[in-house]
Amino acid sequence: MTHKACEVAAREGDSEQYYADNRDFHEAIYRASRNSFLADLAFALRKRLSAYRRIQLRARNSLLQSLQEHAGILKAIRAGDEQLAASRLHDHVLVQGERFSDTVLGLAGDRRSASAGSRSGTAKQGALPQAEDRRR
Repeated sequence: MTHKACEVAAREGDSEQYYADNRDFHEAIYRASRNSFLADLAFALRKRLSAYRRIQLRARNSLLQSLQEHAGILKAIRAGDEQLAASRLHDHVLVQGERFSDTVLGLAGDRRSASAGSRSGTAKQGALPQAEDRRR
């Protein structure tokens, strides 16, 4: 099943394979919901965010945390506990949303730092641009 494939990829630290298996895991849940409107929205959103999700999954411990969240979701689904499954899915979306925001903000910060460094000729990783002294 797709969760087992995610587990293997996570244990091996293979973020690209995990990305593919993770997509399959989520799509199986979308289809099982039998809500085509919601599934279509989820598919469209995943497609739009895919480049960022790939980067996000490379973050330290991201694969293992995602895997643990998936295990909890799957356990609730298999137990037929709709409320627990919904709660765990909700938490998973919130955590991943926070990580997504952190990833995007980090990328924007890296871009600003590189741009400022290229203008001054001294690009320091993570350095903030200095204000020019216009009193001269």
